[in-house]
Amino acid sequence: MAAKDAAIKAQKEGAKSAKLATWKAKHMIGPIISSGWDFFEAIYYGGTMTEGFLRDTGTSFGLHAGGFYGEQRFGRFGYLVGSQLGSWVGALEVGLDLWYMMWLMECITWFSLFKLQKVLFVKHRPMKNLKLLRT
Repeated sequence: MAAKDAAIKAQKEGAKSAKLATWKAKHMIGPIISSGWDFFEAIYYGGTMTEGFLRDTGTSFGLHAGGFYGEQRFGRFGYLVGSQLGSWVGALEVGLDLWYMMWLMECITWFSLFKLQKVLFVKHRPMKNLKLLRT
């Protein structure tokens, strides 16, 4: 009877370890697939190999770091949220968005100064203003 109980217990422990191994494999394969997807997405939309490599590497590090930190703090849900946020930050999505916003502000500033300069320049040309007044 002891051998039969030992076999049942071993079967239960084997099932638990198989479930844990499957779960850990998903933890390993998910970030690899996601980072590969970012690499091919960057190439598909006209990016260079360097951009693809940087997004791939950033996504991989962001997924692992965010997932690890989130799982330590909040469990499985923390892994999900942390890996998602880590992939956004790691793939330079947030950095590119901030860069685009800064570029937009620079363009707005440049155009407004250009218009202001044009207005001031016209006001300081009396001959042109006189010509406009005569007609």
